[in-house]
Amino acid sequence: MSDRKVPDESERMEAERYVLEKDLTRPSTNLFTSLKYFFVFVTSVAGCSVLFFLFLRYLFPGAAEFVRTRVERRPVEVCIFSFVLFFAIGFVIALKPLIIGFVRLYQHYAPENLRRQCLFKPTCSEYTILAIEKYGVFRGVKKSIQRFKRCHGTMYRIDYP
Repeated sequence: MSDRKVPDESERMEAERYVLEKDLTRPSTNLFTSLKYFFVFVTSVAGCSVLFFLFLRYLFPGAAEFVRTRVERRPVEVCIFSFVLFFAIGFVIALKPLIIGFVRLYQHYAPENLRRQCLFKPTCSEYTILAIEKYGVFRGVKKSIQRFKRCHGTMYRIDYP
């Protein structure tokens, strides 16, 4: 829905009823769940590094020899480069559950008066999860940021990703 289009009365009433009367559920999120998302991230990084070196060793033996000679000459630089490369790859792989986990932590620990400030149906945190699941991480986060900018209005609205 565009910001310029004024919602009709029935849409405003439905959104207002949703925002004011909705039972705010608290997702079952805790420190254990946060550690689970961190574990997914760490295993993604480790898995990517193992797969990469196996890929080099068996499919491109010349490249594996090249890497081996680089490690012998400059071990610190190769380790730092490998860590940064696999950290970035693992970060991209584990980004979706990580962001959704942070949103669920917010939903669990944020006070009710803060969560009820959103004038949209679905709320901004629900919208973020829906957008990331529908469009992927980068487009979903972009749509969520655009939604956050529209949230501080005076009129109840319905806006799905």
